Amino acid sequence: MLQDKKKRLIRNLDTIKESYIKLVMMKSGEREAFEHGNYEFLYELSQNERFIIGDINELMKFVVPDLIGLRNDPEVHSRMEEIDGLQESVIQDSLAVRGLLEEQSCSTRSKLENVRKISSVHSNSLPRIVDLRA
Repeated sequence: MLQDKKKRLIRNLDTIKESYIKLVMMKSGEREAFEHGNYEFLYELSQNERFIIGDINELMKFVVPDLIGLRNDPEVHSRMEEIDGLQESVIQDSLAVRGLLEEQSCSTRSKLENVRKISSVHSNSLPRIVDLRA
């Protein structure tokens, strides 16, 4: 029975690991989509990322009880270390993409402010059309 529990846990941990590998690849795709200005694809990737994270969270509901009893097992411990490394990679990639998006947002905000300033200067210098219907 303990052996079956361990096999099931290892299988679930492998599935979680594969999901994190997908997330790492998606983060790479997000960075490329951002660099190429393909924001629609970036949005799709972020939506898919949410689904994968949801799947991981659902699977963790089954894994955690088994982990409590088998956390000292070398094979389980090794799988958990691999998953921890992938989690760290996903977090670092997420922060990098977020930083790029924040830089782009600040740049766009600055450009919009400049356009607003220029347009307000030009609108004050143009003659106004009087509405004679009033």
